[in-house]
Amino acid sequence: MSVNTYDFGYQRQLSIRALLLRFPYLTTSVLQHIFFDMPSGKRKCRQILQKMAEKEIIHRFKHGYEYVYYCGHRSTQWYHTHCVSMFHFDLLFSLRKPQEIVYQKKEFEYPGGRADALYYVKLREDGSGIKFFLEWDDGKNYWGKFEQYEAYARGRTWMKEFWADPLKTGRPSFPVILVVTERELQLPESKLLRVKMCKPKSDYLGVLLSG
Repeated sequence: MSVNTYDFGYQRQLSIRALLLRFPYLTTSVLQHIFFDMPSGKRKCRQILQKMAEKEIIHRFKHGYEYVYYCGHRSTQWYHTHCVSMFHFDLLFSLRKPQEIVYQKKEFEYPGGRADALYYVKLREDGSGIKFFLEWDDGKNYWGKFEQYEAYARGRTWMKEFWADPLKTGRPSFPVILVVTERELQLPESKLLRVKMCKPKSDYLGVLLSG
């Protein structure tokens, strides 16, 4: 093995670990798509990840038909975190040029509440796009958050955020709220909020842009 090959392999391991620190609980298939997008990628990916797990550089466990990878200790809330991480890459892999995720912040805190994430996705070359709060419903009492979002929208402090009017048009707008859920939820009516709902693995961008 040449020095250059060793350096490349080491840097790739660092990159995998860095990604898992930012987006915990990713599956083999996601990591393969990102780091091993080549004809022999499936076999190579499994070999490298297995070696990293054996050396405890990263950790893994079987979930369904795939391994799930993470760093550090396995959280009791791992499944919810896993779903939010997988959402990000399902969305990312579905985008086409010039579409691009230009801003993403997990666990976005606002007065009175916290979203699972806030996104701004560029749709056109001029930088215009769509922004949305992500709420991944875990089957518990989600809709207590509806009132929190209404209070945030009504308070108008959000208008000072950079994402309220990213292109400086003078027309700030409140993000759409995207609820991803397996349940059939009855959405409250609101004059302040735009709420979209879909199931996991949907065409997320299509849902956001519908209607």
